[in-house]
Amino acid sequence: MSFNRLLVRAKEKLITALSECPVANYSTDHPESILFFVISNGRERAHIEIATGTHFEQSWARGVAALKKWRLKRMHAPVWLRVEAVHSIEALAWRNLKARLERTKRNYFRFGLSLTADFKTAMLEHELYANALLYKTDISVATANPVNLKNYGKKRFGRELEWPVHEQDVIWCFKTRGVFTDGKETHVIEPEGRNSGYRTVEKWDTETVTEIITTSTEYLSKQVKNDGEYHYGWFPCFDRAIPTYNALRHASSTYALLEGWEVTQERKQKRAIDRALDYLTHQLIKRVELPDGTTAAFLVDLDDEIKLGGNAVCILAYAKYTEITGNKQYLALMEQLAIGIVFMQKPDTGQYVHILNYPDLSLKAENRIIYYDGEAAFGLMRLYGITKDPRWLASVEKAFDYFIEQEHWKAHDHWLSYCVNELTLYNPDHKYYKFGLDNIRDHLDFVLTRITTYPTLLELMMAAQRMIERMQNDASVVYLLENFDLDKFYHALEYRARYLLNGFFYPEVAMFFKNPSRILGSFFIRHHTFRVRIDDVEHYLSGYVAYRKYLKRKQHECLDISSPVSLAQVTRGKWVVAPEGNFKVTGVCTHKSLFESGHLLMARGALDRGYLSDIVIKQLAADEASGIVCTDPTLYLELGVPVLQVKSIRAAVLALGTAARNAFLGKVVGVTGSAGKTTTVAMLTHALSMFGSAEGTKKSANLPVGIAWNVFNMSSSSEYWVLEMAVGQMAVNTSLVKPQVALITNIAPAHLEYHQNTRTIAQKKALIMEAMLPSGTLVLFGDILHKDIFLSKAKKKGLNVITYGEGAENDIQLVKRQGTVVQVSWEQRSLYFDIGLKDKHMVLNALSVFATMQALKIDWLKCLSVFKTFRPLAGRGEVSELSFNGKKITLYDESYNANPISMRAVIEAVSSLESGRTRFVILGDMLELGLDSITYHKELLSSLVQARPDKIILCGELMHSLWSKVSTSRELAVVRKAWFPTVREIIENIDDWLEDHDHVFMKASNSIGFKKLRDHLVFKQ
Repeated sequence: MSFNRLLVRAKEKLITALSECPVANYSTDHPESILFFVISNGRERAHIEIATGTHFEQSWARGVAALKKWRLKRMHAPVWLRVEAVHSIEALAWRNLKARLERTKRNYFRFGLSLTADFKTAMLEHELYANALLYKTDISVATANPVNLKNYGKKRFGRELEWPVHEQDVIWCFKTRGVFTDGKETHVIEPEGRNSGYRTVEKWDTETVTEIITTSTEYLSKQVKNDGEYHYGWFPCFDRAIPTYNALRHASSTYALLEGWEVTQERKQKRAIDRALDYLTHQLIKRVELPDGTTAAFLVDLDDEIKLGGNAVCILAYAKYTEITGNKQYLALMEQLAIGIVFMQKPDTGQYVHILNYPDLSLKAENRIIYYDGEAAFGLMRLYGITKDPRWLASVEKAFDYFIEQEHWKAHDHWLSYCVNELTLYNPDHKYYKFGLDNIRDHLDFVLTRITTYPTLLELMMAAQRMIERMQNDASVVYLLENFDLDKFYHALEYRARYLLNGFFYPEVAMFFKNPSRILGSFFIRHHTFRVRIDDVEHYLSGYVAYRKYLKRKQHECLDISSPVSLAQVTRGKWVVAPEGNFKVTGVCTHKSLFESGHLLMARGALDRGYLSDIVIKQLAADEASGIVCTDPTLYLELGVPVLQVKSIRAAVLALGTAARNAFLGKVVGVTGSAGKTTTVAMLTHALSMFGSAEGTKKSANLPVGIAWNVFNMSSSSEYWVLEMAVGQMAVNTSLVKPQVALITNIAPAHLEYHQNTRTIAQKKALIMEAMLPSGTLVLFGDILHKDIFLSKAKKKGLNVITYGEGAENDIQLVKRQGTVVQVSWEQRSLYFDIGLKDKHMVLNALSVFATMQALKIDWLKCLSVFKTFRPLAGRGEVSELSFNGKKITLYDESYNANPISMRAVIEAVSSLESGRTRFVILGDMLELGLDSITYHKELLSSLVQARPDKIILCGELMHSLWSKVSTSRELAVVRKAWFPTVREIIENIDDWLEDHDHVFMKASNSIGFKKLRDHLVFKQ
């Protein structure tokens, strides 16, 4: 890959990332711009250059120059480039840093460190990890390692480095914003939260999981040597092989390799499997004649140990091989291994003993690890599934009586979860189902909060999910789920599946270690110096294979509505031109600009407007459309695509949306309110994406057809949908959305030409709860107009209610705010944190998000800083730094829509701007306010007086009524002000009004045309 191409790709992406989250102002002790260039040829530890300057371009140029100088000395061309810009810096006394480290699990200190204020001896977060600079083998928390720092200093900086000597010495912690590129793809590095440090994963779906499985299966197969033994593992910091071997893990890793190969079907991987099985069969397994004359087989490990679990995982590997290939060559050996397991079972109690000596079979250890019990029972059940030999089922049933008596479910073992799922397939005794539920019931908080990836937790969850899924469809046992928190279970499952990706060696992480090619595509255990061992890869891989199957089942259930038969049934239509071959529908298209490959085209036909015209249909039909839905097929019969004839296009779209919603298994939040709906949807989607895949309404399409279009086009594998719902046709909207959580932000005089008064608006918006079930939750702004209407409706529907706002009676209360720091009260606790938002209406939006997450049983206290990376939408608070005719201005664009409550919020935001800045307000008409429209405009005077802007422009016929007040106001006498009838006059005069460093706030109803003014300011720069 071209070196220059790497630089170009990285710079483009980094500039975009920094524009979305600008670098904080540092102390003058530090350079104004600090960049780290991390470059690697993929074969050796990355080279790092630190470049500083007074601005980005200067530090970039210096960094590139240093890299080019380094490049001349290298034999191999670079293939990866990671560039990080220091974003924030915190100075700490050495004693305080050590105290912080003592509270941090080793290799979970998510900061870089600089030993000097000039950042000439600064080390990135991943440098600290990859060189074990904060790691000591015998200490579980982050601990400064002086020896490793001294050695690394010589290699990295050309001199030995030391940690601070005195307790009061200062050291600097820092966070960065970064990007990574291999020249083909360029990724933003996730900057915050538990998923930080590697690429931002835009899509978390079946395709992404399949890619991870494919890569890690390939890695594991390459660890199989020519003789069939594995490279057991590596300590990647210094590329050291793990100097031991474990026969049990050889077998269990081969089982996982088979699971991965079932997905990939790669021939080279199959050859590796054959070698591993051959080595297992002929080198590791020994046959022994038992006292009764029968022959048993045992896996013999180090120190001539026969481990109960060893026999079990051998059976699992052979059984999987038999299942996938149909080859029964290992059946006899599996039976001998099973005989060995039964030999290790006490006939009177059912208890398995764990360790025997080879070859005399004397007892070495009755108990060692509870894993062995679950492995043994699971292995026998897998063999029973193939042969139906009653001996194996009888052994497991006897063992489970012992497990139940000894309360083995308290161990929350994933192998027991696997086993009980298999056992209940053949013996559906309720006690086994209860054991399976108890094995996970009290462990969900651990699954949700455990900071390490702990990959066996996903295996535990996936095995339990299969059993639970069957229970939900079995009337005889479904009652056992009555007190089981299924919502929390599925949330924990999805969270843990996504969290495991923190243990994957992407190139942007592997490049920091001594031999990146050795570990690329593997999985690691972070708190053990990023150890990579075959059984580590095994557990991640097995968990993800099971999770992929789960996603595929969900996908099949949800996407079945896209089959030709289902489409015709759902829409009550008929195929005039039937689909053939590989027919695949990816969504529906109702507007040309929204078309994507695989969309069904919704034809306008005889309608006056909406949907797609005949001309557009013909254009898109040739552009990989999957088909056409129409009322009259005459014009479309010769276009070469399937044609579905329906009676009504609108009815067809609504039916498709309804079917997609009914098939969706995730959580759905409906959002309504007179102001801020779209922004709240965006903020909530942004926050939820930290805890699973989330999608929100696109194009503010919040009426029935728009909602149906959104729903049908959303991913069925997402964990959360967030849907905006307009007050218009709310009864239809709620029947489409069927929200589990309804969020109502506010009530204001808006669209009064259609809804008479605010009480009527409240009554109509309360219909959002009409389709909700009693287990649902209403999230309500506590200071809302006509609150009684919403509370009454919620009580009638049996809903939970969570309120937020400024009043002390709210569940989540905004106590005070100063700048971006807020005090929030929740459950008798006071929380002080930087929310990353300045304006009160945005802070209240954020509280509504936290309240909604509480309703979804998500620990929102873990994402208090989530909005630091949120960027307002165009026309809805978007902030742009512009240069207009040589004048630098900051534009706050709120021009998409307006009503009295949102208008006052913007004016209040003006007043909160730091003193010393020129505040310029441009306000346009608020439309659809009914008979009291002029009054609502005049009432804005008090807000303007309180805000005291430096300049005011009013625009439009209705704003002239406010102008009559503003122009004569003594409080605003010194303010420069004017009224213009239309936007055109503003555009003609705006240059005379703008001054350098103006902060310009624009707000009006959309149809007033302030977008033209915005475009004039933006595109003339």
